[in-house]
Amino acid sequence: MGRLDVDRMLSEISSYDLTEWQCYYGIEPWGEERADWRAGNIASNVLNVNRTDKNQKLWTAKDFMLGIEEQEEQKPKKVSPATQAAYFRLMLDLGAARKRKHGTDA
Repeated sequence: MGRLDVDRMLSEISSYDLTEWQCYYGIEPWGEERADWRAGNIASNVLNVNRTDKNQKLWTAKDFMLGIEEQEEQKPKKVSPATQAAYFRLMLDLGAARKRKHGTDA
């Protein structure tokens, strides 16, 4: 696999495709931070189900993430129903535009 040329990629990707990837990342984030949360979640669950003392503190995913204490914990943002509806309208519009662009039902 060749070297990823980010500048070239950004100069060639359409605004439509970039927006679609941004929306997808908003729904299903990826990357190392996300992987760290998953691994921490597994580790905390394994330890919590195997506790011998039920009064022992419960572990969290954050307990297994190096350097996380330096970061502010991200709490889910409250999104109004109107914002949610606008988001889903955008996704439907993007899907319809893709169908028109490619002439497919996918």
